Amino acid sequence: MQEGVDEEDIKQRCSHGDRAAYALLYTFYFKPLYRHVFLFPKSKKETEEITCSSII
Repeated sequence: MQEGVDEEDIKQRCSHGDRAAYALLYTFYFKPLYRHVFLFPKSKKETEEITCSSII
């Protein structure tokens, strides 16, 4: 995560329904997760679906 951001605090806030905290996690993890997931499925749509489901 970004320097000065407490990842555990962000995760805790997410578990309590904090949408702003979820947006931080999504923004931070989407690209690296997408790149990893893209190695397996054959379509962009499938990659996006798997990535989004993983973050949720």
